[in-house]
Amino acid sequence: MNEEKHKTLDDLLVDEKELNENLLVDIIEEYAEIGKESGEVILKPAFEELKSEKKVAVVVALQKARHELDYIDTEKSTPSELEEISGLKLGTIKPKVRELEKEGLLKNEDGSYFLPNYNLNKIKELIEKDS
Repeated sequence: MNEEKHKTLDDLLVDEKELNENLLVDIIEEYAEIGKESGEVILKPAFEELKSEKKVAVVVALQKARHELDYIDTEKSTPSELEEISGLKLGTIKPKVRELEKEGLLKNEDGSYFLPNYNLNKIKELIEKDS
């Protein structure tokens, strides 16, 4: 007999925090780590091999992770803060964050950029694309 399970809307519910944590780890782990005591970003050699747009995406994801881990007060970062973490020049970062915002991947609040939770999968796809 073919018994079909009755589906309910509850079947769509997921633990967002767990889902977001798993996605963040997937996005970041190959390219960077976070110092346990200091909360400082430690970039791995693979980070240097990324194109600028992907480096910016990884660093914005790192800021989200550092915020979730309570190392920083907000996940929102100015281009200057992203420059300090990534080592990229400000003249490279500014157009890249604007591009990512225009594509709907990042949000901008008063010149500070962040990665909304609903775009974690899209950022992961961007970073993995043509790698």
